[in-house]
Amino acid sequence: MLRYYLSLLWIVSVSPWTHGLIVEDFRLSGSIVPSEGLLEAKVNGTWGAVRYISRYNFRDPLDDLVCRTFGYVNESVMQPQDYGTPNAAFTIRHCPVDMTSLQVLNTSCELQAGNPQDDYDNIFKTINSLKLVDGPSPLEGRLEAGLFGQLQVVYGRTFDEKAANVTCTSLGYRGVRSYNTSTHYGAGKLPLYTRNIQCTGTELSLEQCYHSGDYAASRTPANVVSVACDGGPIKLEQIKGNRSYEGILVGYHDNILYDFVGNVSETTAKTMCSILGFGHVGFSSRAHPGKNLYYFKQDVNCNGHEKYIEECQGELQY
Repeated sequence: MLRYYLSLLWIVSVSPWTHGLIVEDFRLSGSIVPSEGLLEAKVNGTWGAVRYISRYNFRDPLDDLVCRTFGYVNESVMQPQDYGTPNAAFTIRHCPVDMTSLQVLNTSCELQAGNPQDDYDNIFKTINSLKLVDGPSPLEGRLEAGLFGQLQVVYGRTFDEKAANVTCTSLGYRGVRSYNTSTHYGAGKLPLYTRNIQCTGTELSLEQCYHSGDYAASRTPANVVSVACDGGPIKLEQIKGNRSYEGILVGYHDNILYDFVGNVSETTAKTMCSILGFGHVGFSSRAHPGKNLYYFKQDVNCNGHEKYIEECQGELQY
């Protein structure tokens, strides 16, 4: 994946801690998907990476600001190990929790020009530009899509199964189960995206599909798209000597392998056995996976009727 390695020779003449760097613009670079990439800032006419101390296990206000800067919601932050260490335009320190815009970094935070000596991270953002709302579970609902910097509901005249499949796979699910273009879960309060969306079915984002037609064309909110997806799979990692219905439970979401940690009730354990195809029987016990845990779901709770693990309570964490 392409990365920008920029020469920032101008920083040698700037004092180590600099207030008032002129931050002119921000962008996400190095990805073919508009909603993800390395966060870069244009400072004094030169682009470079932005760094700060990331907080892996709980949300940081800066994450929200980065997402809103590019018109997206449902943020996530990922610290990849294989993208190198491009030169930094500046490093962020000591931001207040009530910041309202990235544009106030100059006056609200402490900025260090260039590459710091401490263990700071380049910010690589993967912004989930889609969400399914007002449905019975996270897998199903009205499609609200961040398209080209604005969150909108999608008009359904040309929306088809291929576009629905792109929707589901970009959310991390296996694919589409069904879709509806007759405002099945209401029209919502967002603007109506009126351009035609035509996909091949293999795109990584709805933004990569072909968009045609007039933005101002007259459309009716009676044709708002809703989508139902097939959930991500779970499986049992076999321990030597174990039977096929015993093992350490792991899941997959958006090609990320994750573990289940914390307390699991009897109902939850039986539900997971049912999702795996073994019937609504079984129990759980604690086991050590023998590996470092990077992504996990903690204290997952199911009611007993779920068909997909995403319908149970519990969010994916780093």
